[in-house]
Order: sequence, then structure tokens, then C-alpha cells
Amino acid sequence: MYTITTNTGDNTAGDFANATTTSSTAVGVAVNGALIFNASTGNTHTLSNSFTYSHLFRNDVSRDSAGGFVKSDNIYGYAQPGPQTVGLTEWATDSHSPIVGWAFDGYPIYGPYGYTDRLNSSSDIKRLVSGYSLKTATRTTIGGIPTGEFLEDYEYSSTGADLDEFNGRFGITPEYPSGTYYYVATIDLSLIHISEHTRR
Repeated sequence: MYTITTNTGDNTAGDFANATTTSSTAVGVAVNGALIFNASTGNTHTLSNSFTYSHLFRNDVSRDSAGGFVKSDNIYGYAQPGPQTVGLTEWATDSHSPIVGWAFDGYPIYGPYGYTDRLNSSSDIKRLVSGYSLKTATRTTIGGIPTGEFLEDYEYSSTGADLDEFNGRFGITPEYPSGTYYYVATIDLSLIHISEHTRR
């Protein structure tokens, strides 16, 4: 059982964790009771502790149809909550996505679709775009082209992004018509999950 003090309505920056250095512990709980894990496995490459393996890349095969997996400590959860988390088979693209969970810092986590204008509930619905993309430069130390296997394979740019570096934004939602800061479990154009970065 978890007690989470909600911070809804907040529009302050708060105390953010670095998106690529947060620990591998759970960062929240899904509405169905399963844990939501950070994208970090906590395991680094043998040649460099500057490269941390990603749950989203390494568990691609072992995730079940709901996108969940069992960690080495036998605890089930998600690194990326999907539509099955809220009893859907796929995300609706014509309505604001529902809350899929709550981060332990008290903010809600929504599915990938929201209002184009974050402050206007009458605006069109769109897939909210993360600012994270794969780096193009060859990796240092271990070499190779970034594939997403490591958290450090990604870099953030606000250009063209709907979300901040923690995959969140302040805006109006169906549950919070006056607005709140919230996180988004994003999907890319191919509907392949990309990492969600949360704050403390």
C-alpha cells in the first residue's frame, strides 16, 4: 500500500532529478497497483560506468502483452505504462489520455495523447512529443552508434517538443480543469515506447 501526497495544481520547477542519472528504483505506481520503474536498470557497461542499460531496450522481448515485466527481485511493473494499464487495448487518438499512474512526487502520469494547446481543453488532440531523441555521434569509451540500449544514448532538445526534460508539462486535463503539472508516458511515431523520465 502506498500513500502519495498529491501536488496537483503546482506549476513550479521543483527539485528535479537528472533524467539520465536517476536510480533503478520504482518512481510511481500504476492505477492497477503495479509499480512504475525508472527506465534505468541500474546496470552499467563493463567498460564504462558512464553508460547505463535501459529497461525499455533490454526487456523488449521479456515484456508481456501489457508492457510489464518482472525485475530480478521478482517485482512486477512497467518502465512504460501502456493502454492495458487502464483496461484499454490501444490508446484513443481523439480524446485526452487517462491517468495511468501516480509518480511518488505526487504528480499524475497520463497516457500519450493530450491537448495541442496545453491551456485550452477545446484544442485538438495530439500525440504529445517527447524532446528526447537518439544522439547521432558515436559513443565515447565503448564506441558504437547510439541505439537506445543505454540511457545516455538519448539527448534532450525542447525544439518541437511538447514536454520538458522530465517528460512533463503544466496544463489542463479532464481531471484538472484549472491545470496541473503532469508526466506523460510517451510513444514515438511508430508507437514504440520511448523512455519516460520522472523527477523526485
